[in-house]
Amino acid sequence: MSRNSRILKQELYYHVVSKGVRQEVLFRKQEDYSTFLYIIDQLYKEVPYKIPSFCLMNNHYHLILQTSSLPISNFMYLLNRRYATYFNNKYCFSGHVFEKSYFSSPIYSREGLLTVSKYIHLNPLKAKIVKKPEHYPWSSYSFYKNHTIIPPIYINLNEVLQNYDGSLLEKKKAYTIFVEE
Repeated sequence: MSRNSRILKQELYYHVVSKGVRQEVLFRKQEDYSTFLYIIDQLYKEVPYKIPSFCLMNNHYHLILQTSSLPISNFMYLLNRRYATYFNNKYCFSGHVFEKSYFSSPIYSREGLLTVSKYIHLNPLKAKIVKKPEHYPWSSYSFYKNHTIIPPIYINLNEVLQNYDGSLLEKKKAYTIFVEE
């Protein structure tokens, strides 16, 4: 039985989650996390998109994603295929790296965007990997918390920060208080 295709609206943000097949580890070493982010960066040069928040866990990853010129399904295919090729080549594996399908849920409001972003940034705490979200190196939280780190061009902090008033610094502070409360 075939699965119904998703109807995704390009103007919306989506919470996207992709997991390792059979919950297996996707990122074994720091180099794997870095390579995944490199692939995301390279994709931006081909197909512009926006990611206000992300978190790479060892066996899955979360993105808040909006694409403009390419359907999300095509973007996810490219992202997962490129990483799977890298992963299989590096570890001398063959076959599937990711579960057949990724999870995606539309985000319809600014409040929803804040809630999902907070959820994503708190993932490492819930997994008891770190005690504070800023201590986890494989999420976008450091771009909100540390004011001296300049995010890559595909990270769009304004989508989350537009919910707050004040200067950029004040907005970042308000968001990090929201996440950490």
